Amino acid sequence: LIGLPPCAYDVTGRLNNCQPLQMQKGAECMVRKILIDAGLNGRTACSGRTESGESSPAWKIGEALSDALEQMGYEVLFSGNVPELCEREDGVGRPAACASVAGRWHADCVLRLCIRSAPDPGEGSAEALVFRRRSDAWSLAESVLQQVELGSELKNGGVRPASGVLLLRRTACPGVILVLKLPFCRKESLNRRDAAQYADCIATGVDAWAQTAAGVPGTSVCRYPYCKA
Repeated sequence: LIGLPPCAYDVTGRLNNCQPLQMQKGAECMVRKILIDAGLNGRTACSGRTESGESSPAWKIGEALSDALEQMGYEVLFSGNVPELCEREDGVGRPAACASVAGRWHADCVLRLCIRSAPDPGEGSAEALVFRRRSDAWSLAESVLQQVELGSELKNGGVRPASGVLLLRRTACPGVILVLKLPFCRKESLNRRDAAQYADCIATGVDAWAQTAAGVPGTSVCRYPYCKA
């Protein structure tokens, strides 16, 4: 299974209440545990399969993103490997369940992927939703969007506050809903190579933000409430 960290589940299949990883150097906390949620897109159930039986674009990018982040040394929990999320085929209560999983796993950030068709058939864009302005989530979103714009054909659609979104409101750690608006043809026939390209851009943005949040020289230390010196 892609993206499933060894400590995520015990032998009974229940999510372990793992403690957040901490740096041993000084009082700095390192961003290490990242929850990736593939989200839903109307035609796709929580199993990540479309009506045709193929993986949805969000799942293709989510799996590739899990691989990219793990290669960078992060612990990644992909929603496709969490039974209590996958079993919610109708999506009812899923945002609250996702926030609950993030809290019990002590995730350092949550990134939800949503793939939509761009209004303009020839142009795509990427935008992000966060709980509020001037927050760690806002910085994370800006970093990801910058790298997506630099490494792909998608334009930077900016970050918007969305305090009414349940997932963002209930997630204690920085949470970002990343919306990729792909040209219709690209969205409907997204291959693994293109998915990996988008994933690499997102991973680079997450890593750049994480280095800042981790308290590397010249930057601020981690300010998450459950990270204690």
